[in-house]
Amino acid sequence: MNNDILNDDELESLFSDAQKSQPVIVSDVFLDRVMVQAQAELAVAPPIVSKSNISWLGLVRDAIGGWPAIGSLATAAVVGVWIGISPPSSLDGVVSLFGADTESFEFWTEDFADSWAEG
Repeated sequence: MNNDILNDDELESLFSDAQKSQPVIVSDVFLDRVMVQAQAELAVAPPIVSKSNISWLGLVRDAIGGWPAIGSLATAAVVGVWIGISPPSSLDGVVSLFGADTESFEFWTEDFADSWAEG
């Protein structure tokens, strides 16, 4: 008999042997010990935190997938703002399809730089 894969005949012989065998009778003493151990484990289990203690912002965070999802959304928002402020030149044709102007605006002008340096 191969240890990795059993063919149908080998499986049938295993099933027929299992059907012919007597069921294992578990003693009451053993079941009592199992139940005592289970009750002991339940006694040291941490309490279940009620969802009413979580703020609405925590519920929203959990609903969208936790901190990894919030990080992804923040990254997408920053990239969207970045592309919106200084779009690549390859998007000029796409922007004109929507009827928008393709004029650029320079945020860091010489006047602004001078006033920033003066304080």
